[in-house]
Amino acid sequence: MRFLSKLTLNQKLGALALALGALAVFANVAPGHTVKVDARELLTSVERTEDHVTPPELAAWIVEGRADYRLVDVRDEKAFAEYHVPGASSIPLATVLDGALSRTDKVVLYGDGGVHAAQAWMLLKGRGYPRVYTLQGGLDAWKD
Repeated sequence: MRFLSKLTLNQKLGALALALGALAVFANVAPGHTVKVDARELLTSVERTEDHVTPPELAAWIVEGRADYRLVDVRDEKAFAEYHVPGASSIPLATVLDGALSRTDKVVLYGDGGVHAAQAWMLLKGRGYPRVYTLQGGLDAWKD
């Protein structure tokens, strides 16, 4: 104990950091984050069409100036730059889990058709995002 009393605050903090670092080296941390998904609940949501927003609904939200949702284009940056739905942000599919989205956001995803948005939807739902939707028919339906 006398040894510790002779150390400066910085030395004590350094020793603590060294000890924590040594513990971290031997820690057994599982990679990734897992959430249990109720497949039946997901499929029921899809069957009831609770998982999507129609293009006319989205258009109405844009015209109304609603700000209670986040519109996300999962295509690559080049495709986004060429054309995107007004108010959308670009979060390419490969980066959708990188932390740009909050679990509290109401998120509407879209891509060219619907497959990539559906994949992003499944990933986010699997990670515990409760309010995630896809634009029915994707950008193709939006343009129509």
